Amino acid sequence: MAFVGFLALGVFVGCVAVLGFKQAENDFAKGGTAILAAALGGVAIAFADKLTPVAKAPESIFMYPIGLLVAVPWFYMPEVLKLGDDPSKKGLVRLMYLAIIGTVLVTILAAGLAFIPPFRELLG
Repeated sequence: MAFVGFLALGVFVGCVAVLGFKQAENDFAKGGTAILAAALGGVAIAFADKLTPVAKAPESIFMYPIGLLVAVPWFYMPEVLKLGDDPSKKGLVRLMYLAIIGTVLVTILAAGLAFIPPFRELLG
């Protein structure tokens, strides 16, 4: 369950970070630096380390950055779906479908790593 927890923590922090980036459009340098420091800093990892048994934390910690990466395309999916509104732009419609398929595949891969132990063993 530590793998699922770290994935969920990464998705949550990733959504908060992306939301912060969207809100910090006026002063991107200050806001972006603070948000990146919060997302990639050790506070979330230290918090999870307190809740996770010591034996499970080192092997499941890699799910946190995967969760950060999974959160970004899902957060921007409404903007991606707007690409399909104009049927005259076939290239953008193809890009929309490619983005949807890629997001679903990345999510399935992350869920497989979190929920299926033999799937994690393939990584070595």
